[in-house]
Amino acid sequence: MTVLWLSSTGSSRAIRVTSEPGYNKGVVLDGLGNYREAIFYYDRTLELNPQGARVWSNRGAALGNLGDYDGALDSFDRAAALQPENAEICNNIGAALARLHRYEEALSHFSRALQINPGYADAQVNRGRRQSPFDQEGSVAKVATRMHQF
Repeated sequence: MTVLWLSSTGSSRAIRVTSEPGYNKGVVLDGLGNYREAIFYYDRTLELNPQGARVWSNRGAALGNLGDYDGALDSFDRAAALQPENAEICNNIGAALARLHRYEEALSHFSRALQINPGYADAQVNRGRRQSPFDQEGSVAKVATRMHQF
């Protein structure tokens, strides 16, 4: 079931609620910015069912929000092992790799996310951030000419 989450700041987003109360607590705490507590509940959920790709992915996002990009990457990799055709997970792996300054690997994962879902806007934006103008244009002169046109 999906419900609308309304934060104390007035923003909203849809969240997926399951029959697992630990996971639901993690999602709510994550939405409130209580990432350490959210990870605690994601870990409890994973102890009961380590096959939850969504839980691994949410855990990775919470770790990333705490600046633990290696831990985030590990969680995203576990999620990808369970759902290799999930564009969001591929994009998240790319984001963690980019934070670790592993740009070529990140670009590969953003591209993979777009192979799975060509319209996935987050992956399009992330891939665009990782491609330099020199890669796209082929030379410094072409980039300079293009910039002067604006």
